Amino acid sequence: MEDSRLKPRPSDHFLHALAKHIIEQCIDHEVGRIAIGDLSKIREDENGDSRNWGKRGNKKLHGWESDRFTRLLEYKAEEHGILADRTSERDTSKTC
Repeated sequence: MEDSRLKPRPSDHFLHALAKHIIEQCIDHEVGRIAIGDLSKIREDENGDSRNWGKRGNKKLHGWESDRFTRLLEYKAEEHGILADRTSERDTSKTC
């Protein structure tokens, strides 16, 4: 029986290619620091309890690759001397 952890996921290539493209753009434009939205608490409400978005909403939310992509982007940025700061997304979609 094969270990499923060793098989690449279909999204692996896409996430690596996207992170590589972003870092290449940073290098081309001499960007030394990038801000990455910190979505680590997106699955929790203000009390730290799990949010319930309903059956379909929960499935979609838990299928997001945001943490994985963020780690890839941070890794690739560090390789090229680019600082990557995680920034809170709280209230960024509200208008003044």
